[in-house]
Amino acid sequence: MAVRWLRWCVGLMILGGGTSSGGAQEVCPLAAPSASIALTRSVPSDRTRDDIRRLLMDQGRVAVVEQVGGVSVRGVTVRQREERGVGAAAELTDLFLEQFRQEVGGRIVQECARFTDLGIDSIRMDLSAIVSVESEQPAPGFVGEVRLSRDAYREGEEVKVFVTTRLAARVFLFAVARDGSATLFFPHRYDKENQLPGGATLELPRRGSPYQLVVTADARYGFPQAEYVLAVFYQGEGESPFQSEDAFVRTYSFTELNRELLRMPRRSRTEAAAAYVITGRPIAR
Repeated sequence: MAVRWLRWCVGLMILGGGTSSGGAQEVCPLAAPSASIALTRSVPSDRTRDDIRRLLMDQGRVAVVEQVGGVSVRGVTVRQREERGVGAAAELTDLFLEQFRQEVGGRIVQECARFTDLGIDSIRMDLSAIVSVESEQPAPGFVGEVRLSRDAYREGEEVKVFVTTRLAARVFLFAVARDGSATLFFPHRYDKENQLPGGATLELPRRGSPYQLVVTADARYGFPQAEYVLAVFYQGEGESPFQSEDAFVRTYSFTELNRELLRMPRRSRTEAAAAYVITGRPIAR
């Protein structure tokens, strides 16, 4: 997703469809991993090797969280992906940020993945991770929702985001790319007011705002590309780790974002996500 400013500037920053410098992997090896797992998967003719590495990361993250938390994530994964209507393309992106927070409570705060090609038709992944399990739950009735104007877009089409919370809270919105990296895109320096009253719905861009949210595909991958918008709702009175000055200029890896969120007490925080699929390039006119 990209932001297009209509008056102040043009083509400010790409959100989503990119990668952070840290990516999904961190410095190896881990000193004291919470869990480790080895997985092997074949490379079918209709998938790229990158696709399979992405799937192995998804499966590995599920497995290590299950090992540490003693919970089952797979049922949550299948059901939430079906509810979002994003189909098989959702396999190619990380929806686990929301899944782990909302129903499992396990966070991968550091990870090390090594991939080995086994001939021409299969890949092995060795994954070690440090997992932090949150015992607290959000305050009763503290539920937020984020939805998009559509579930599928072509590159260059405009997106509208709608955010609702049952209880008053500050809201922070991230564009989460296929590699799990996340970029804050609200609040930002031109729209810092992110306090949302309970029961109210915020539409972004606001009416009359001098910017648009525009879908941007990653040129490294084919279509469809599945990504999502993550909404973090926070009732805490203290300063949050996310500031409007960070918008568009800082990208968090999968584990970096988890570590930042751990700084926000679970009883004062809840999350929601909305997946979308980029189906192709703009239609020629």
